[in-house]
Amino acid sequence: MAILEVKNLKAYYDEVQILWGVNFKVEKGSLTTILGPNGAGKTTTLKAIMGLLDKVEGEIIFEGENIKNLPPYKRVERGLVLVPEGRMIFPELTVLENLEIGAYTSKARKFAKKNLEHVFELFPRLKERIHQKAGTLSGGEQQMLAIGRGIMACPKLLILDEPSLGLAPKLVLSIFEIIKKLKEEGITLLLVEQNVHLALNIADYGYILENGKIVDEGDAKKLENDPKVLEAYLGI
Repeated sequence: MAILEVKNLKAYYDEVQILWGVNFKVEKGSLTTILGPNGAGKTTTLKAIMGLLDKVEGEIIFEGENIKNLPPYKRVERGLVLVPEGRMIFPELTVLENLEIGAYTSKARKFAKKNLEHVFELFPRLKERIHQKAGTLSGGEQQMLAIGRGIMACPKLLILDEPSLGLAPKLVLSIFEIIKKLKEEGITLLLVEQNVHLALNIADYGYILENGKIVDEGDAKKLENDPKVLEAYLGI
């Protein structure tokens, strides 16, 4: 069963059209990835889903309801949660304060204590730095904090936008281990990622976006083992 279905999605920045009728779905309990070269429209797709763009056409169906006209905070209240590209943490606030901000909806506040324990189980390093200002953390720790803040929001669908961006290879592997663990815990995930092989290695299903259109899709293992697909669309 699809928890999210995007139908004929078109998005614009002012008068410039970026997405041209994008269609995809995310099955409940799965890890779905969207891949594509820089400028393909991946982040635009996520912004459209979250209600962060002014001009969007098409349908965004979440748990059976078209949420296209809902404001962003209402989408978050329903369980649609984005961990944005570039982390977007609050550098002057502590680790704990950043995490508490993630639990701002009434539902998330009820589960804040339990979710905080879960975050610290996943990221013991954050617990060690609980009262440290977020801006003093390393890049990898800031990414852990951004994911942790997303978990605090009680996501039904957790969307990760380029979680490996700017991280050292060793840290990238540890972040992907955490994403894999979240999947094993039953959290539904939508992953946009530049590291094609790592993304396809842990995903169930993949879509390839190029020039604002879905140009290929399939089982992640099938895509990973198809050199024509990797070369034609991803330059690998």
